[in-house]
Formats: sequence, structure tokens, C-alpha cells
Amino acid sequence: MIKDQLNVVFMGTPDFSVPAIDVLNNHPRVNLKYVISMPDRKSGRGNKESSPEVITFAAEKKIPFFQTENINKESAFIETLKKDRVDVIVVLAFAQFLGESILSLPKLGCFNIHTSLLPKYRGAAPIQYALLNGDHSTGVSIQRMVKKMDAGNIVFETPVEISPFETGGQLYTRLKYQAALSLDQFIHLLASGEKLEEREQSEADVSFAPTLK
Repeated sequence: MIKDQLNVVFMGTPDFSVPAIDVLNNHPRVNLKYVISMPDRKSGRGNKESSPEVITFAAEKKIPFFQTENINKESAFIETLKKDRVDVIVVLAFAQFLGESILSLPKLGCFNIHTSLLPKYRGAAPIQYALLNGDHSTGVSIQRMVKKMDAGNIVFETPVEISPFETGGQLYTRLKYQAALSLDQFIHLLASGEKLEEREQSEADVSFAPTLK
């Protein structure tokens, strides 16, 4: 065992990320240090300023949080994270690329949760492209982050079958909770102190799922 609890930082933005934060916040092997997200935005008919869903959740649960347009430029906060001796950074739908100062910060690494079986559908819209292309299955991948988008080694994955008449909304909801379940299993594995089995992605099999307009 490496330690009683892992010091974890979570980075994410939309409602899709909330079940994963809930898992970390209630996990017996996790000390959730911060939730990091995008700044508040004006939206809706009244153009009122509102917080990202993960910040609303963090505030309700009294989890410390930090908001920024670019985490890589927050040198003072990065120093705070170093002092907190962060073990793991978990990323899910954060909408920011992480620079070397962040990637090299946690003791055990930065890990991104992605809703496809990588290297298939790297990018922002893997759920939609799986349905557009008539795929019969998809899944959740957890990969060790590198500077190249969604290109790091796979450390954990869970296949998910797609029902014949499944809609985008239905698959989105299922993968939202499967991402949290996969994270729970991965944290248990990481906290055990065992060496992770890492699989390199085949660049020959890469496909992309860019943002839909």
C-alpha cells in the first residue's frame, strides 16, 4: 500500500463530470484537494452569469475549487498544488490542454477519462461519432496524459455495448455514469500500489471525433 489516502485534484467542467467528482469525494482512499474548472459564463435568455456544473456541485459539497481560463498560467496556484503534494490529477471534459508544469506535478501522474476505446475517436465528440458511424460498441478509456491530445498509454478501459435504437442522450447518460464507475475501480487499483499495466496506443488505428458544429 502506498498510503492511506491519495491526494487528488479533479479538472472538469460540464454536468458529465459530476458523477466522477462524487465518486472521488466519497472514496475512502481519496483526499479530494481541489476541483478545477472554467470561469463563470453568461448564458440563457437573461444572459445571467452561471458557474460550470462541477463548480456548483463542489460549492454544495464544500469541496475547495479554483476557476481559470488557463491553468497553465496560474503560477501561484501551481505552487500551492506542489505544497499540497498532489498524488494524482484526474481530468474529464476539462476543455483545456495541460502543459508540462501540470503534467509533471502529481507523483503518480495525470489521467484523462475518455468516452471511447482509444485510439478510436480522439477528440471532443466521441459519443456522437460512435452513433453517427453506426458503431455497435464503445467504452470508457483512462489514459496517462501526455502533451498530444488523447495519445497517452491506456491504463484502464471498460467496453460498453450500444443498443440498436439508443439515442445520443441515452448513451451520454450511460457513459456519464460508466466513467464514474471506471474511475472508482481505477482509484482502487492505483491506491493498491501495484504497478499499472500500460498499453501504448497504435497510431495506425487512430481516428478523430472533432467538435460538432
